[in-house]
Amino acid sequence: MKPIVLISLLFAGIQAHAQLDSCNVFLQGNYVEVGINFNGAYGSSVPPPDSGYCSRPYHPKGGAAVANDSFLTMCPSIACTGLIGLGFVADPDKDGWTVGSPYPYFGDYFLPGTPQEGWSIEADGMQVDNFNAYGCNANRIYGTANGSNISYTTSGSVITAVWQGTWDSLLITQTTTLDTSQTFFTTHVIIKNTGTTTRHDVYYQRTVDPDNTEPESGSFITKNKIEYQRPDTAHRVLVSSWGEGPGGTILSSAYLGLGTMDSNAKCFIFNTSGLLPPSGEKIDSLYGKYAGISSIPGGGDTVQTLMHQNDSETLDEGIGLVFKIGDLIPVDSIIIAYAYVFKRGVDLDSALKTTGHPLHSDSSGNPGDTSHHHTGINVATNKSTNIQAYPNPLTNEMTISALSVADQITVYDMMGRKVQSWIITKDGSNTFNTATLLQGMYILRVLDKDGNVKARLPIQKL
Repeated sequence: MKPIVLISLLFAGIQAHAQLDSCNVFLQGNYVEVGINFNGAYGSSVPPPDSGYCSRPYHPKGGAAVANDSFLTMCPSIACTGLIGLGFVADPDKDGWTVGSPYPYFGDYFLPGTPQEGWSIEADGMQVDNFNAYGCNANRIYGTANGSNISYTTSGSVITAVWQGTWDSLLITQTTTLDTSQTFFTTHVIIKNTGTTTRHDVYYQRTVDPDNTEPESGSFITKNKIEYQRPDTAHRVLVSSWGEGPGGTILSSAYLGLGTMDSNAKCFIFNTSGLLPPSGEKIDSLYGKYAGISSIPGGGDTVQTLMHQNDSETLDEGIGLVFKIGDLIPVDSIIIAYAYVFKRGVDLDSALKTTGHPLHSDSSGNPGDTSHHHTGINVATNKSTNIQAYPNPLTNEMTISALSVADQITVYDMMGRKVQSWIITKDGSNTFNTATLLQGMYILRVLDKDGNVKARLPIQKL
């Protein structure tokens, strides 16, 4: 397991904090709190620390934590002890964790009962699933990718946690970013082919079984709806759920959305609780079920799966996103992004924008049309395949090759904010001081003198 690196810059008046405990990372903002297990799935296997920033307590509620396999002695599990872990909880009204009606805050959104949240990758017809699940010595469905939480940082109002793992020849880097002023968090996933042969038909899936208000209402029922599905003029893909309140009424404020602005993604609802369709079909089969046709009366393409715009159902069932990545040539990388959102309106719009920027941005930094591109970095999309950044991961210096005079170099963090930039004054390789970059994942963009994109590259600061 890689060592955990912590960088923490806390400023007066800003409450953002990250902590490590027993292989789990905990992110604490003003309005959202998140636990991340050792396998990159959300939902901690141990309770959160007694307190976070300035002795401010965490707010776990509603059920036991997920379990880890018995051989993971350094990553303990409390699923059989009755203690409470942290998946995600939220105060969407931003009025304080002790204020609100009918409930002061919502969540845990999936830990009650049989907790299920996780992700899958498929390549060349093989699939790995990193899911959290309840029960002694049981966190795996099928197999698992090896990995761990490798770092977390707190800088002002933004918290970032990085999980990294491998499966076969694929290197998977998951960066979770929480801005303390927002009611959402964003996940960026970089998938890199470290092998010597092309990986074909690569897919990625993220799924959760929502139980938004069960800790208060006692009900596992949620109203689930496909709000945006491809084709969409704004490139939105969004599946949402609402929890029940007193008397079984659906609460508009008990909201959970899972969405992206990737036009190579689709969202879905399973007509059953759990993360996989009853048949256990692979991600490519799920993705292929829906081709953007008009809604079929009575539901989706099959009895088990709803995927059409405005399809909805009120049951205890799972929701998710699936991304079609395509082929990855050796050393090629691709990045996908999605957000878990806890409030509609402006916060929802802001959340979706973080999944599209700056990966498809124009020279002004505005999100662009993703309908003809993979989400993120693919060497094949670079105008100059000779442009490389090394070493990568980097420390205090970075060299970029094959540059031209007047090229514009910009480094973005995973929230789409510009953190460093340079104008090139000599042709060829140039070396840059990166000592001020905090540890974490970034996107490096190279524009030519006319503002055309020459390259987009993922970089990691150790």
